[in-house]
Amino acid sequence: MIVNPHLFGEASIWSSVTIKLIILEVTLTLKLIGFKFSPLDFQAAFDLDSTNRYCSSVGFFQDVFDIRLDISSAAYECHNGIIGTLREGGDSSDCVWRTYQPQLPLWETTLYDKGDSTTDYVAWKCTDDSQLDTSENRQD
Repeated sequence: MIVNPHLFGEASIWSSVTIKLIILEVTLTLKLIGFKFSPLDFQAAFDLDSTNRYCSSVGFFQDVFDIRLDISSAAYECHNGIIGTLREGGDSSDCVWRTYQPQLPLWETTLYDKGDSTTDYVAWKCTDDSQLDTSENRQD
């Protein structure tokens, strides 16, 4: 399990378009980030198989001239399904709008890679003096 709270400020502009259908809404958001800075970026990873093992670091990061495209959706969901609700005489008392916002962007790029940086105040350290296994260490 990974936890990554951080405090940040940014200067950016964004625009969004929402496509609304009867039971579905899809929103695309284009964000142009001029500058994003986090003076405090805490990261912690917990090993769920060995609860006394965890890793953490504290640092800061900055992003300069990035473009990000996000997608989110809202759906009108019913316990019986939309067909079941219509077939049972139109009882929609169990129907609610649910919003889904993925954490990862649909697409992103940076226009000025030299301006992006990450630095640690406290380097990544684990309780058992090792690093967490990564996919690079895995043998196929």
